[in-house]
Amino acid sequence: MAVDTFEAHAFSVEVATQCGVNAAIVFNHIHFWIKANQSKKKNFHDGKFWMYQSITEMSEHFPYLTSKQITAALTKLVSFDLICKGNYNKAKYDRTTWYALNTAETFISPHGQMDFTSRANGIALQGKPIPDNNKDNEPYKNNIVRFEEFWKQYPKKVGKGLARKKYLMALKTVSHKHIMKGLARYSPDPHFICLPATWLNQERWDDQLTPSQQFTNRAERGDSGEITGAVARFKNRRATQQ
Repeated sequence: MAVDTFEAHAFSVEVATQCGVNAAIVFNHIHFWIKANQSKKKNFHDGKFWMYQSITEMSEHFPYLTSKQITAALTKLVSFDLICKGNYNKAKYDRTTWYALNTAETFISPHGQMDFTSRANGIALQGKPIPDNNKDNEPYKNNIVRFEEFWKQYPKKVGKGLARKKYLMALKTVSHKHIMKGLARYSPDPHFICLPATWLNQERWDDQLTPSQQFTNRAERGDSGEITGAVARFKNRRATQQ
């Protein structure tokens, strides 16, 4: 894979020094989308521009961070007064958290002053985060539509959230068409294929399968009786065709 195809994530050295690298990465993500909303004059409430995202959605953008690490990073950013939380969802049952910068350019924390007037703003905008999950992000929406096509065709529908995360990661190296072509080589029987997230994570779209291998992979099944029966049915079909 060519180096220039990697997605780059940047962060502020000042934030990393104060709060740690994880918090600095998450801060950059929030900073970028708040600035994007500010330029579009959207999501303005109580004198601030906001962005909103659940922990689950945010974890999809950072495959190297767990949900607990992201939660801890957000907690630290709030404790250092770099960001604040809110809820401006239209539906009362919607608990998605909104985030805003505490001031437009300079952040004052109990631990000292950090100036973001030039250096941090430049850093934050140099490394564009993985596309946010919002209405204005057409590439993300298109990829979600493609994932739904994959999900509809995948025989074993278990763990959709993790499968979506792995699918979006896979699109960085292969095309949707290539993934679907590889999937078409597998048996449509859910008993003879691994979980979708596992299939994607192991790049199984490149597997070169013989017809019998679609039924005899014991590692992807837990019931030897069903495997034996399936193999017998497969052999009977071959005998009939000969």
